[in-house]
Amino acid sequence: MEMGDAYEGKFSSSVIINGVLYYNKINAQGRGSVSIDSQEVIAVDLHTGEVLWSKALVNPDGGVQSLSFGQTFYWDAFNVHGVYTYLWATNGSTWDAYDAFTGDWAYRVTDVPSGSNVYGPKGEIYRYTVDLNSGSMALWNSTKSVNPQDTGSSQDGSWGRYLDTTDYPRVFPASRGIQWNVTIPTDLPGSVVATYYADKVVGAQITSSAVRLWGLSLELGKEGTLLYDNTWNAPQEWISGNQTVQWMTSSQDDDVGVLFSKETCQNYGFSLSTGEYMWGPTESQYYLDALDDTKAGARVIAYGKLYSASVGGIVYCYDVKTGKRLWTYEANDTYTEILWANTWWLRPLFITDGKVYFGHYEHSAIDPRPRGAPFICLDAETGEEIWTVDGMFRQTRWGGRAIIGDSIIATMDTYDQRIYAIGKGPSATTIDAPMTAVAAGESLVLRGTVVDISPGTEEYALTARFPNGVPAVSDECMSDWMLCVYKQFTKPTDVTGVPVHLTAVDPNGNVQEIGTVTSDELGNFAILWAPPVTGLYTVTAQFEGTKSYYGSEAGTSFVVSEVAAAPVVAPTQPLPSEAPPPSTTISVSTITYLAIGAAVVVIVVAAAVLVLRKRK
Repeated sequence: MEMGDAYEGKFSSSVIINGVLYYNKINAQGRGSVSIDSQEVIAVDLHTGEVLWSKALVNPDGGVQSLSFGQTFYWDAFNVHGVYTYLWATNGSTWDAYDAFTGDWAYRVTDVPSGSNVYGPKGEIYRYTVDLNSGSMALWNSTKSVNPQDTGSSQDGSWGRYLDTTDYPRVFPASRGIQWNVTIPTDLPGSVVATYYADKVVGAQITSSAVRLWGLSLELGKEGTLLYDNTWNAPQEWISGNQTVQWMTSSQDDDVGVLFSKETCQNYGFSLSTGEYMWGPTESQYYLDALDDTKAGARVIAYGKLYSASVGGIVYCYDVKTGKRLWTYEANDTYTEILWANTWWLRPLFITDGKVYFGHYEHSAIDPRPRGAPFICLDAETGEEIWTVDGMFRQTRWGGRAIIGDSIIATMDTYDQRIYAIGKGPSATTIDAPMTAVAAGESLVLRGTVVDISPGTEEYALTARFPNGVPAVSDECMSDWMLCVYKQFTKPTDVTGVPVHLTAVDPNGNVQEIGTVTSDELGNFAILWAPPVTGLYTVTAQFEGTKSYYGSEAGTSFVVSEVAAAPVVAPTQPLPSEAPPPSTTISVSTITYLAIGAAVVVIVVAAAVLVLRKRK
C-alpha cells in the first residue's frame, strides 16, 4: 500500500483536543480550500476508537477544507469564563475556524499577517511581524480580531455571542487584531530565529566567519527595545573547512540557542539573553547526521538537556548549559536491512513526563520496507531504555508523526497505513469456585482469568485468533506480545502473565489470605486452598494493575460443609430357607447397563470384522 510519505502525507496536521483525535481523511497537503466531496475530517475518541463524527469542513464559500491545526482557547471576561475549542483550516491569509465538537463552521479571519503562531497563556494565537527593511515590528492578536473588547458595549465581555454580531457576521479582518506596532532599528542583519511571547525576539546572521545575534524586547511597555547586538568571531576552521553552520533550536527556559555545523556534525551554544557564545564545539556526531534535510527538527531541548537524533541512528544527549555529552543511545538494525548504516534514522517525536520518544522515518523508502523499525521511549535523564518495540510503528517524513494527549499516543504506521492508539489499557478478571459444597478438611481449586479488554481487542481479527480473550501479560513481555497480537509476529516463547491476589471472607467475617498467583500465557490462573472452617465463603481475585494495564477484580462464593462419615455395616446373608424367590423383573438401571454392554460388544465385533477384511 502507498505509505503516505514523500510529499503525500496522510497524517499531517493531526491534533488531539480534550481526548479526541482529529485527522484528515485523505491527503490534502498544499490544497487549501478545495472542492472534493471525499475530503473529510474524522473525530475519534482517543480512549475507545469510536468515530464521533466524520464530515467535510465546508467554509462559507462552499469550499471543502483540510485541518491545519487546533486551538484550545480560554475566554476570561466579565460576562463569561470558559474554554472554546476550534479546528483551524487555512488558505493563505484566510483562516476559517470550525467548532471542534461538531465540525461546523464557526467564523473567519481575513488577511492574517505572515509569521509563525505563538500561543499566549490562555491559548490566544499571536503573530509577531518583524520588518527589518522598514524598521517596524507589530503584534497581531487573534482574539482581538474577533472581539477588540474596547467598544464600550456589553458584548465586550462575551465571546460566543460576539460571533453573531451584525457588524461583522462571523467574518473578521485581521487588522482589528493589531495590538501594537513599534519602530525598531533598521540596521539589524539576518532574520528572526526565535520568538517568545511577551519576552523577546531573537535574530541571527550566521556566516563562516562570524555569528551575529540580536534581541528585541517584547515585554509590555518595552516593545521593540534593542536588548543586544552581539558578534562572535568564528574559529578559523569554519573558514578553512568551508563549514555550513545553521541555527537549529532554542529554549527560553534554558536561555540557550543551538547552532550545528554540517561538515563536522558539531553543536554550539549561545545565550538568548546576551547573544554571547556559551559553549562548543561538542564532540562530533556520526557523519551521516550531516545528511538530514530537516536538521532543526532533529534537535529538541527539555529538562536542561539537548537531545539530537538524525540519519546516523544515534541519540545524543548534552548538558544544554555546558555542551558536555552526557549519554548516547544506538537504535541498531537487527535485520541489517537499512541501506546506509546498521542503525535506524531517528527523529525526536515528543517529550513528556520525564521521557523522550523517538521513531524511525526516512525521506522516500523503497519497498519492501526494512523490517523492525523502532519506536523508542527513553528516560530523559539517564538515557535508559524504558521500552522499545521494533517493527510496530514506522513514522513518516512528510505525513505527520506520532502525537500524544491524555497519556495516549496516536500514530499512523506506514507499514500498514492504520492509525493506532497506545496507552495503558483496561483489564478484566474472572474467578470460579466449586458450585457444590466442599467437605471440611478438603482442598479446592480456585481458578480464573485476566484478559486485556482494550478496544483494539474487539476487532474480528483478534476475536477470531483469541476467542477466549487476549491474555494480559507482564510489562517485560509487552513489546513482543503486542507485535504478536496486532502485527501477527511469532508468539514469544517466554510470555509471563500478571499477579493476581486472592482473599476470602469466611463465615465468621474474618479475612483469609489465600495467596498471590501469576497468570499464564493463556491468561489463566489457579490456586489450591483448604478452607479452615465450615460455612459460606466469599472470595475476591484482585489484579492491582501494572504500567500497561489498569487493575480489575472479580468475586465468587462457595460452601464448606461438615459431612459425617457414614458407618460401614457388613451385609447380612440370608439363610437358605430365607432366600427370596427368583425374580423375573429387570430394573431400569440393569437394562441400561445391558444396553451399554451390548453397544460395546457391537463395536468390538465391528472392529474384528474390519481387521479380517484388511487381512484379506
